[in-house]
Amino acid sequence: KIVIWNLGDALQYNGQYDEAIRQYQKIIELFSDQRLNNDIGDTYAIQGKYQQAVEAYLTGYRFDEEINPEEIQKLRASYDQGGWDSFGRAKQEIDLSRLQARQAKDPHRYIRPYYIARAYSWGKDKDKVIEYLNKAYEDRSADILRQSVEFPFAFVRDDPRYKELVRKVGIPE
Repeated sequence: KIVIWNLGDALQYNGQYDEAIRQYQKIIELFSDQRLNNDIGDTYAIQGKYQQAVEAYLTGYRFDEEINPEEIQKLRASYDQGGWDSFGRAKQEIDLSRLQARQAKDPHRYIRPYYIARAYSWGKDKDKVIEYLNKAYEDRSADILRQSVEFPFAFVRDDPRYKELVRKVGIPE
């Protein structure tokens, strides 16, 4: 499963969006893992196909045990009333709340800064994204290598602080 999932990611990262979507759909069919609709959502969002992205995300969320039906309704309403940016702000709020709940449930549990940065990326909070990506770098998190290709971080890539982080990590521009 991991190998063919990574193939979908590689296709997405290389701009082969239709093929990436087909690959993710194949994985869903083979393994009945509807959560992969989130990757399909990312692929649509990269292309600016926000309606399809939201539909894919909401389909995936219905199978995610950590997201409750009220949160799914909130995301739907946010998109319907305010569009893509409103959806992103609602997703940021839900993702941060989920991370805080995990921490509250087990105060000794380590929450990776990369996931916090990713949550803030949905609301396009550049300062918080840069702050937590730098913390991920300081933690020597392998996740930091993905930020240069993952969809939610696209909005911050022109920021000089981000470019400095990329330079420190050693990722070619």
